[in-house]
Amino acid sequence: MTILAQLFWLAVSLLESDYEHEFLLALRLLSRVLHRLPLDRPDARDKVEKLQTQLKWTGYPGVHALLLKGCTHSSTYEQTISVLSQFAPLLSLPVCDPTQSCAFPLNVIALLPYMLLHYEDANEVCVRSAENIAQVSSELGSKLENLGTVMILYSRKTFSKESFQWTKCVVKYLYDTYAHMGLHMLAFLIEVLEKGWQQVQLQVLSVLHCMLHYIDLSSAQAQPISADLLRVIAKYLDSAHWKEAMKILKLVVTRSSSLQVVPQGPPETSSSSFFMHSSYSDSEVFYKKELAGRTMDFTFDVSQTPLIGRRILLKSDSDATTSLQQSIQQKNGGQSSTGYLVHAGTPNSPRRSASLSPADTIPLSGWKRPWMSQGRVRECLVNLLTTCGQRVGLPKSPS
Repeated sequence: MTILAQLFWLAVSLLESDYEHEFLLALRLLSRVLHRLPLDRPDARDKVEKLQTQLKWTGYPGVHALLLKGCTHSSTYEQTISVLSQFAPLLSLPVCDPTQSCAFPLNVIALLPYMLLHYEDANEVCVRSAENIAQVSSELGSKLENLGTVMILYSRKTFSKESFQWTKCVVKYLYDTYAHMGLHMLAFLIEVLEKGWQQVQLQVLSVLHCMLHYIDLSSAQAQPISADLLRVIAKYLDSAHWKEAMKILKLVVTRSSSLQVVPQGPPETSSSSFFMHSSYSDSEVFYKKELAGRTMDFTFDVSQTPLIGRRILLKSDSDATTSLQQSIQQKNGGQSSTGYLVHAGTPNSPRRSASLSPADTIPLSGWKRPWMSQGRVRECLVNLLTTCGQRVGLPKSPS
């Protein structure tokens, strides 16, 4: 039992790695260890928790949080789902989820696209996932009773309606209890959609569409996530899933807009028409009028646009150069002194501009820069080996 506990923590330590082959090795090792080290047994759980105390792993995120990273890579997705399907009954353990409250909704959301992919013919992983989720839902009380019911119907393949209707039921029942986790679930799905397995893209879009009916995108906390959502969804407008992407964009616009009452201005007089002149602006002659309905506020800097902004900057630079030449000529008695001209600086480029190369716009990801995780993995392995009484022979350099 002690050796199995050590192998368990060896697998968990390797889950910190951002190298695909090391992460896959950790998944296979963890899956085999769990078959012989059932954490629902008190003696096995005591061995694992005792070793965790000796490791002194600061900032330990939990096994479940480390596993979720595997859903954001195509080569690790399926095996990660297979392992995640076993963890639903274990999420109340501190070793799996130190918070003991946040892992369950993320577990359901992580498994949901894969279950939708096999909705018509659920495989063993999908059936096991549905049964485990239903079991946990019944243990958590009546507030998740409906979620457990639809999961039981899925496992028995007796849900009478289409997959989208089943998705709406799951999302609604989950959000009724875990509304405070809405943004976390949304951010996770966005990352899965952008970097995960291509075969579940349609299913992830379907889940996102259902979730966006409940999440408030106008709040300040949702602004960064909303920007990432629009950026990722826009990529699918030119793909085979453009219809689903358009539905999400329309829903985001509808949910982000607001209804405003048109302010009543002073009544117009008939004599106001006599004061119209081409040199007057419209705001000086007429009162502002707005149509009642949904309005959205946008801020856009035209000077940052690659083509149009360049013309504006060139024009402003030429105007500044001309005025500078005139002032210098006046000071020098009408003589031209172009040697003193200074070119006006252009504003900084926006963070994401059409003039940037694709390599500059790719968001940083641990999977793209795996060497950054070597220090964390080495530290975990050294602590584990030292705790187990082994002599550490790893070099100081992570390489």
